[in-house]
Amino acid sequence: MALAFSVPTSPSTLKTFKSNFFTAVWCLKLNCETCFHFDLSDRLRRVKFVLKIAIINHDFCGFSGSEIVTLEIANYFASRGGNVVIRAERFSDVFKPNLHERVSVSPHRIDISKFDIVWSQNGHFALNTESLRDLRVWKGIFIASHLSSSTPAEAYHYPFSAKYADGIIFNAERVQEELMSRAPANGFICNFRNAAPKKFHKPNVARSKSLENLLVVSNHLPEEVSSALSILKNSGIVCHHVGIGGMRKLIEPADIHAADAVMSIGKTVQYSLVGGCPVYCYDHFGGPGWLSVSNYELAEKRNFSGRCTAVKKSAEQIVEELLNGYAQAKKFTINKLPFFHERFDLEAILDAFMDQITTSGTENRFNSQDCIDHIDLMRGALLHVEWIWGDVYGREHLLHSQLIKRELEKIQEYQIKQGTAQELANLRVQELEKSNSELEKSRLEAIRVLSISWMVGLAFQPWRAKEWNKIRKMQRRYKNEAM
Repeated sequence: MALAFSVPTSPSTLKTFKSNFFTAVWCLKLNCETCFHFDLSDRLRRVKFVLKIAIINHDFCGFSGSEIVTLEIANYFASRGGNVVIRAERFSDVFKPNLHERVSVSPHRIDISKFDIVWSQNGHFALNTESLRDLRVWKGIFIASHLSSSTPAEAYHYPFSAKYADGIIFNAERVQEELMSRAPANGFICNFRNAAPKKFHKPNVARSKSLENLLVVSNHLPEEVSSALSILKNSGIVCHHVGIGGMRKLIEPADIHAADAVMSIGKTVQYSLVGGCPVYCYDHFGGPGWLSVSNYELAEKRNFSGRCTAVKKSAEQIVEELLNGYAQAKKFTINKLPFFHERFDLEAILDAFMDQITTSGTENRFNSQDCIDHIDLMRGALLHVEWIWGDVYGREHLLHSQLIKRELEKIQEYQIKQGTAQELANLRVQELEKSNSELEKSRLEAIRVLSISWMVGLAFQPWRAKEWNKIRKMQRRYKNEAM
């Protein structure tokens, strides 16, 4: 069956058609999805018009939460017929095999005024504003995504999006509560609950009666979990670790469906629940353990981060809970599977959110000088952070790498026995890891100092000025040494 659909040709009607494109998609897709997308795409090509969507994040080169959200949101809009461009300050080809054919990654900064929809994370849309003048007449839709209430970028990103975004999307109830307590939002609100794409949704998958195969997903594996895995492996249980220190890869539905249970926090929890796989929620923040009727609601509110409890467990306690609580956790997950499928349906949630925005109509919220000044200030702050990273921290990493090189050359020069050389190398690696950890802390502190709110916070936290001056002195000293 072909869909009867007439595309307007006059400029005025075409403009209205363009602004209501997503509304048309959402209204019709349920009844005639296949023929609709085919017919509409064909007609849009003939009138030389298709929606352009920009997804902007700071990074797109690893497997952190915001990067995976970037991937899934880009693929979502592409599946709905849009041409999608991802822009990140740091990017690689790691996600290339997983991108929809209508998604590309821009190696250069873009101009958001050339796009119909802009989805911004971490406030980095401000670095992609080639012409602030053009933004004042921009007719596109601006959506601000907030995946944390504590990252330094939210100090300036949320106040801006609360005032000017057409839509604001959160990944958890607690994040929404904490950010909205600072400023009410003018745009439409959505908590997408870190939902999982449809490909992860499966009917009940048959799993072992007792725990035989455990998947652990963590980029920061706690020592007690590492010890627990050793105990389980010695007991004959197969354990797979995905993340830093284990296999580095993107979690796929096959990974979830092959496991009897998953130990993780964050987005992997939703993947597991919609796949019918019981979850032991625990990582470096601690956690409640097996998700159950008694702890599920509070765990979800905190985005399954483990922060819902302050409990840190021993390796032996973790092993005991995993083995003794598996059957009950499996029963809980099976019974709640229809609920999980509805609650964590990414495509359905985004369809409803976009339909709400497009059917209500949008206005250009960027048309005031106050808005333009705010964007300009954000852009300056982000660029300043990059300069400091380059002047100070980039040099620190260079010195570390040179130090490692000299250590290796010394080992080769004196031809130290292999065992002694390995011992020295391990000691040096431990020292460098500790040094790098301290460097990361100072980097985060620099970002906090650089946020726009640091000026206001100065009145309440005078130490900020001292930290700022220390960083600037370092910056000037390194620049002088480089001359």
